[in-house]
Amino acid sequence: MRDIETETFILEKSIHALEKNLSEKRRSLRALRSEHALTQDRLDANTYPVLTLPNEIISDIFVHVLPVYPLCPQLSGPLSPNFLTQICRKWRQIALHTPTLWRAIPLYCMPKATFEQHISIIECWLSRSGNCPLSSHMADDADMPSEVPTEDFLVAILPHCARWEHVRLVIDSDQLSSIEGPCRHFWWGQPSISVAISVALQLRTATLWDFRYPPHLLPWSQLASLTLVVKKPEECAHALRQSINLVYCEVILLGDDDDSQPDFEIKLDRLETLIMVRWLISEAGVTGFLETFVVPSLRFLQIPDEFMTPDPIAALKTVILKSGCKLLEVLITGPRSLSKVSYRQAFPSIPKFSFNAVKVDFEDKKYGWAARSDSNSSDVESSSE
Repeated sequence: MRDIETETFILEKSIHALEKNLSEKRRSLRALRSEHALTQDRLDANTYPVLTLPNEIISDIFVHVLPVYPLCPQLSGPLSPNFLTQICRKWRQIALHTPTLWRAIPLYCMPKATFEQHISIIECWLSRSGNCPLSSHMADDADMPSEVPTEDFLVAILPHCARWEHVRLVIDSDQLSSIEGPCRHFWWGQPSISVAISVALQLRTATLWDFRYPPHLLPWSQLASLTLVVKKPEECAHALRQSINLVYCEVILLGDDDDSQPDFEIKLDRLETLIMVRWLISEAGVTGFLETFVVPSLRFLQIPDEFMTPDPIAALKTVILKSGCKLLEVLITGPRSLSKVSYRQAFPSIPKFSFNAVKVDFEDKKYGWAARSDSNSSDVESSSE
């Protein structure tokens, strides 16, 4: 009997201790919960500064992350607009609803991706770009796998040709028959193509390489900038004569010695910059081509000395007097038949005369970039010497 009473006493005492401990734990739990709630409230009240920006500002920042339009970004990786959709939910929605992020579309095959996947990505970007003008550049033949059916690229982008603004296609001539669309810049890398793109109502800049001349190939009269890569001067003369509103003109001759010149004048009233380049330096020169130009607004002239043989000073004076232009800068390239002093004494009214004896790298001319040299660079002999 005594043992039962003793055990009961001990158990009651243990229960009392446990209840006391449980009560303390409950108070501690309530305190922890209260502290947790306060901390959560403080956390909820905090926001990242970038997330407080208006969506329009974030969208504009996104656009500046990518290469400057019309350059095309990568289809994947940190320089792709796809990367911006992977940061957070809010940024994904902003990126997907910013059409200008998706308006420059590269046409090439990504590593580790099938051609079908690539076409699917292009179509997705085209859809996301909304009604924005488009820039689309195809890779060179050397960079495009031979098994890639490039006509599939056309199938993807042709439905959007009304939005073409800057387009570079490297395709066979028989694939061009269906190309119609408003463009501002069109790069043409295939020889002997004679399909008309005269419907390109927004075209302002063109680069043509070794082309046949049909009168209605391009809307010549609306061009402001034209680069022609040809074998002979006579091959580009008709195109230049129709391009009456040119402000910038560049002619690159690829062929060997040739004395055939156009038998008519090339009158370009608005032309301010005229650049002539000879890929193959020749002793025979290109006689009489410069003298066919009538350019009253010309301000900058870059020309090889060999283009003005046999008398460079007489050739240059003929153009200046006939055109009535006031040249501000002349750059004579390649080997010279006359001294620098002879040029400067003959044309004291031209403020800047520069001389560059280095052969121009043809690869730098491929896309119509100017070959103007800085007169302070080491390979240029300037009039300030």
